[in-house]
Amino acid sequence: AARSSLIGVVEAQANEVTALLLLATIDQRLKHLEQALEWLVQARKADRNHVVVGLRLVSFYIAVDKPKQAFSAAQDLEAQYPNNLPGLASLSRVQFALGNRQAAGDILQSMIKLAKDQPRSLQRIALQQLKFGAIDEAEQTLRMALNLDANFIPAQSALIESAMQRRRY
Repeated sequence: AARSSLIGVVEAQANEVTALLLLATIDQRLKHLEQALEWLVQARKADRNHVVVGLRLVSFYIAVDKPKQAFSAAQDLEAQYPNNLPGLASLSRVQFALGNRQAAGDILQSMIKLAKDQPRSLQRIALQQLKFGAIDEAEQTLRMALNLDANFIPAQSALIESAMQRRRY
């Protein structure tokens, strides 16, 4: 029912990005991957400046194990928004998926410089470092976040969880 309604919206307004993104999400969950990609491409054509569309396209390609296409989409996004933390994070994820661990780590380091005064962003970067297995770097990034805001519970929790996994308590 929701899908049909959204298709009606897109038929009436072909460039309705929100409806296109929702349709892509629905079709991806239904495993209609070709159709999901078509919705994302249509959304990208409708608004090339919509950062969320670019991020979704990168995430889609990663989810369907197409790292080269993800890399291309991430590079386009990074070129369009060079200091955008979510865009850089997606490029880092793609580099990691391609096996370029050093490049992924370098991107995360540049993100840390950009987010040096943002505890929430630092915590998100640290979580990505943990996913990449860079535990020491993640703990250092979490400490940076806590130096900015000692009461930032998500960073405290992540640091405690990391210590427990490493049996440092």
